[in-house]
Amino acid sequence: SRDDSPLDEDVFWYCTTCRACLEVCPVYGAAFEAVIKNRVWAVEEGTQVPALLSQTLEKLFKYQNPWESSKRKRGAWADGLDVVDLTKKGAEADLCYFVGCTTSFDDTAQRIARAFTKVLKTARVSFGILGKKEPCCGDIAHRVGELGLFEEQREGCLQVFDEYGITEIVTSSPHCFHAFRNEYPDAPFRARHYSLVLKELLDAGKLSFNGSVSATVTYHDPCYLGRHNRIFDEPREIICAIPGIRLIEMPHHGADSLCCGGGGGRMWQDLRGEVKMSEVRIREAAATGAEILVTACPLCLIMLEDARKAVGLKPPFRIMDLNELVLEAMRSARGTQNV
Repeated sequence: SRDDSPLDEDVFWYCTTCRACLEVCPVYGAAFEAVIKNRVWAVEEGTQVPALLSQTLEKLFKYQNPWESSKRKRGAWADGLDVVDLTKKGAEADLCYFVGCTTSFDDTAQRIARAFTKVLKTARVSFGILGKKEPCCGDIAHRVGELGLFEEQREGCLQVFDEYGITEIVTSSPHCFHAFRNEYPDAPFRARHYSLVLKELLDAGKLSFNGSVSATVTYHDPCYLGRHNRIFDEPREIICAIPGIRLIEMPHHGADSLCCGGGGGRMWQDLRGEVKMSEVRIREAAATGAEILVTACPLCLIMLEDARKAVGLKPPFRIMDLNELVLEAMRSARGTQNV
């Protein structure tokens, strides 16, 4: 029943499920869990679901992604990159790169996939992708309370992984990583976010920084990488290993990081009246004096890039995915810094 709900009207759609409430609560109460329960009720009843989100759920159901009315374009980002398609007969690789919906379809987020692919190739890693047969991990459906669709998408993923013998997975998105790691019980595969793979390559001496990137940078912790999965150190260790880089922290960082505003399904809602979290964050980043804001999530990259434009921040200030920074450092000695 909705009668015992502590939340009124549509306020529960504003939550980004960033987990900051749990970090600061003296009794360790997870308000975002109550939010998701309210969303489940709303979705089951078909009431109070924002129109844009309803359209997104329809796309997720029909096309296995929230962006495009097509499944065929999912692997188009890799055109010309000579990436192994693990769904082709006889294709083999040690690692499956699970690109994810947003990184596959959004123009800004595709930068992550292209840069990570080039880093893996340079490091001579055996990897492949699922191309147009890559399914949705189910994260978006779960966060917005469509648990039936989440169960379908989880089963779909498990079937695809089993069909193509996938046991080692690396994800673009902390959200896919979180779903695989925490919401696929007894999963017959190991999933890692790309920052963990980069750190392993760094430790193994397979990331060779041929020159320096002379810049001051600050790092934005994605909520589902940091607070939800406690991965704070590895991205920073990678950044600090690049010659010439100076890392300066924002006032809010680590477990106290601010959210970009895109999680919990907020990327696919048009809610009015609130201060944009992404613009608060981009101003905090710029105030550090850093030239580069680095992040490690496709949603964060999109939200912060849009915020940069909205507040009028111009070069030399720029926003980069961690893969782009690593690739620039690997190429810098050859004078090819554009990624």
